[in-house]
Formats: sequence, structure tokens, C-alpha cells
Amino acid sequence: MQPEPMGRNFDHIVIAGHDLAAVADFYRRIGFQVGRRNIHPWGTENYIIQFDGVFLELIGLPPAGRVLTDPAPYFANFIRNYLAKREGLAMLVLASKDAKSDYEDFKARDIGLGDLFDFARQARTADGKDIHVAFTLAFAHPNVSMDCGFFTCQQHYPENFWNSVFQVHSNGVITLYEVIFASDRPEIHRSFLADFIGSEVIRAENEIIVFGNDRQRTIIAHPDRLMRDYGIKIETAQMHMVALSFSVRNIAHFKLQLQSQCVPYSIFADKVVIAAETAFGAFLVFAQI
Repeated sequence: MQPEPMGRNFDHIVIAGHDLAAVADFYRRIGFQVGRRNIHPWGTENYIIQFDGVFLELIGLPPAGRVLTDPAPYFANFIRNYLAKREGLAMLVLASKDAKSDYEDFKARDIGLGDLFDFARQARTADGKDIHVAFTLAFAHPNVSMDCGFFTCQQHYPENFWNSVFQVHSNGVITLYEVIFASDRPEIHRSFLADFIGSEVIRAENEIIVFGNDRQRTIIAHPDRLMRDYGIKIETAQMHMVALSFSVRNIAHFKLQLQSQCVPYSIFADKVVIAAETAFGAFLVFAQI
């Protein structure tokens, strides 16, 4: 048996949108299996897209006529403030085996934010059975300004949350393997991400820093490097999450899926790239690996 890689793995990525139904419909059109709409106790609403051990959370604010409850948890206020500026990749969430331990670790490293937060909601199995899911969150705060939220998530009933039936997607996507940040000055964010991820840098070159392991990578890159490596063209001030990379079984099949739905895309270095203006603020990269 191979040893587990060092550091915290991805739990999920929070993708914020103004029109949540439209965002969910877009991900369905490009071939993802999107779960049912959920409502948090404080008013935000979401849809889940599952893979094996990691998921996407499509999230939006309450519809017109409803407001976030008071007091709202940190991330609900964060989403509200984020959507006042842009939509897209709002928060990086890492998996936790012990959120209290993460909370203490973040506090000792002077990156802790607020208190531990517990919440629960009802979920539903593929065959329609109602089940209970519950979570504890530990928040982290960067020491240099970033337009992104960070926390770890401990799942108390993982057997109720993860379901292989929900992890099969018609587009052939297997999993999320890369989270990409843009920054004009990648080096100044190195210390915070090393502390948050719990991993040292595995590669540092001109204009790019990579954390993680063979299965999952978190990247900070200068916009010039993103253009050279991914064909992603952006302008940036402070650091923010700009792209997600997915592994797919058959890239030709995936391109047919996009063509059938009239979704525009480009090809760069054998990768399929869906631009942010198409994907509600997020660049989406797909590679057959």
C-alpha cells in the first residue's frame, strides 16, 4: 500500500453565480450530472456536482424577496461580497479529518479566521431516500489580500454524502485535478498556501509555484505564464482563483458533447478550454490524462 501524500486534499470548490439556475443548466449542458437544488439554513442555495472524493458547489444568494438570515455564517457574507464584484471561483475548500485540529493549526500559524462552524442539512439518495449530512468548518485568512475564501470541511456522515451513482458524468469527466490562481506576484502568496494546504512547494519556476501531489495540484501563476501554459488570457490585480482542470476519459467525445450543445471552446496544447465569459466567470480546462 502506498503512503498517503502529505497535505490536505481538495474537498470542494465553491462557484458563485448571480443566476444559480442558469449556472446549473450550463454545467448540465456540458455533460455533468448536477444534483438537486439545496437550501442552507441561512438562505444561500446550491447544487452539487460530485466526483470521487471531491465536488463542485454551485452557489447563489436567496432569490428576490428573501434575504440571508442574521447572523449569517462567514462564508454566506463572503459569497454576498464576492458576487457584488464578480461571479466565478469564489472559495477553495480542503478536506479535513479533524476540523478542530485544523482550527488550532491555523490559529498557531496566525492564519485562523473566526470560530469553528457546525451545520447540517437534509440530503437525498439517488433512489429518493432522505438522509442527514453534517459538517464542521475551519476558516483561514491569507496574510496578503486575495479575492478568494479558504476553509477546511470535516464531513461527519461521509457515507451519506458520497455516492458513486452521482459521480458518473455523460461527458466522461473523471475528476478535478488542478486549481489555478492568478497573481502578478505569485511568490508573496507562497507562505499562506503552504500553511493552508499543509504542503511544501513541489515546483517553483519563473512566474509559477505549484503545491500538492501527483493527483492534485494547486497552482499560482503570473498571467503571462497562464497564457503560455494554458492559453488563458486574463488581467489581474490581487490574487484570485481563475481556472479548474479536469481529467476526461475521451477528449474527442467531450468535444462532441460541447458541439451538440453549441458551447464554444478552444484547443490549447491538446486541452479543451472553455472561457470564463462562457462558464460564468471560471475558465474550465479539460485534458485526457
